[in-house]
Amino acid sequence: MYQITHYQLDSKWHYVILIGFSVVIVLCMTKMNSENRRLWLSMLGIGLTAGIVFLTEPKWTPSGLLKDISLAVWHQDSGLWPSDSRFMLIAALIIGMVVAAVHKKTFNFIALQKKDCVRHLLAGCLMGVGAAIASGGNDSQLLLGLPSLSPAGITTILSMLVGIALGRKIIRV
Repeated sequence: MYQITHYQLDSKWHYVILIGFSVVIVLCMTKMNSENRRLWLSMLGIGLTAGIVFLTEPKWTPSGLLKDISLAVWHQDSGLWPSDSRFMLIAALIIGMVVAAVHKKTFNFIALQKKDCVRHLLAGCLMGVGAAIASGGNDSQLLLGLPSLSPAGITTILSMLVGIALGRKIIRV
């Protein structure tokens, strides 16, 4: 029989570790060229913005929205239906991505082949299974699990990175 034990890191050590990582990131950024520094600052800005959104609407993520829609439909309970603000957040996210892609001139439509559709469907199913097993998608793990120094969150992120590396290797073959 398994016995669940909770792992609790003293808050002092939690802050020491997070501040230590922050100092390492800042030191690494001083050694980067301006293009990489700009990229890192952009990523940190996106993380900060997402963190603020998480504080105001903890269930804002696309995976959380789909989960709540599924539960509402499955249980036929309109009380479980997500609030309109969550749909607006997702719409703003999609609009922001399209605007950024058009602005950077990286947006173009690509005609899909049957093989591509099957591959994307399979990848989406695997991502859905992974999100269910990991108790949330990459957004939840990166913005909640990792900063809280959760062993499960760290393991999940490492597993995602290995999966991405393997997926890229398989696609090249």
